[in-house]
Amino acid sequence: MNVDFHFHMIPRFFLDELAEGNPWGKTLIREAGREFLQIGPIRFPMDPDHYDTDTILAAMDAMRVDLAAISPSPMLFHSNLDGAAVAPLHRRVNDHLQGMAAAHPDRFRPLGIVPMQSPDLAVAEVERILGEGGMAGVEIETNIAGRPLSDADFAPVFKAIERRSGVVFLHPAGILGADRLREYYLSNLIGNPTDTAAAAAQLIFGGVLDACPDLDIVLPHGGGSTPALCGRWDHGTSVRPELAHMQTPPSSLAKRFHYDSLTHSDAALSLLLDVAGSNRIVLGSDHPYDMGETNPVGLIEARGDLDEAQRRAILGGNALRLLGLDTD
Repeated sequence: MNVDFHFHMIPRFFLDELAEGNPWGKTLIREAGREFLQIGPIRFPMDPDHYDTDTILAAMDAMRVDLAAISPSPMLFHSNLDGAAVAPLHRRVNDHLQGMAAAHPDRFRPLGIVPMQSPDLAVAEVERILGEGGMAGVEIETNIAGRPLSDADFAPVFKAIERRSGVVFLHPAGILGADRLREYYLSNLIGNPTDTAAAAAQLIFGGVLDACPDLDIVLPHGGGSTPALCGRWDHGTSVRPELAHMQTPPSSLAKRFHYDSLTHSDAALSLLLDVAGSNRIVLGSDHPYDMGETNPVGLIEARGDLDEAQRRAILGGNALRLLGLDTD
């Protein structure tokens, strides 16, 4: 079974409610028979593969994806807004995802979304969706309106997810250095992988991995810059007083993470395999965005440095375990 762990959607109701004066800082624009979501200076096409279940299933079939760990678009986080205002939206999004899974239980295993800026509300939603809701895990931003994930306020959320045996899927949003990355889409090309690495480092150096030893965390985009930086982090730990508290090399702790396969580079995926191992990599397409991969299965099948067991693990076996599904 081929399982895509990096697969997004936006509920149609969210787009339909983007009238003037909406609180989300986004505008839906219709031009030449198409819809676009305007966020600041950037436009994102909002074609049916974002929200129409039949179109989404057809895209999965075209990519030979049997099951999607479908997650909300990062455009739905809104961690810069009041948590009490965002929580009802997140609840509706989660209910929508649960409805998709109920209608197609063999195709979707959803990951929910919670208002991390209000940890008490986030914990309550974690308990709801991972408990009675039966979701597999939670998608969380790499930072919460600029606050690092190692902030002690967020510890109860991670502990709640761990207690419920949920998986965390980190996704970059609100990237650092945005003022220097405005041109050439560098906010994505550089900002996203850099913010993922920053979040990974904060979870490692900030002790979150030590505090939650049974928590599974998946890093998208092949972990961003993380695989290339592990050696530098190890060296820093050996020479810098700021890191004197570290008892385990960061490169060893980095093996605690799981990583998706979306590297856009054979060499980068080779480095990821060397750093993390095939048992820590899951398939990722980043559907339906143009920075994604339309042939994620074929790229893994074509690699000559993987044996059949390793291919099966990356294509689905690793993800099935993370999603709490029977792999027999």
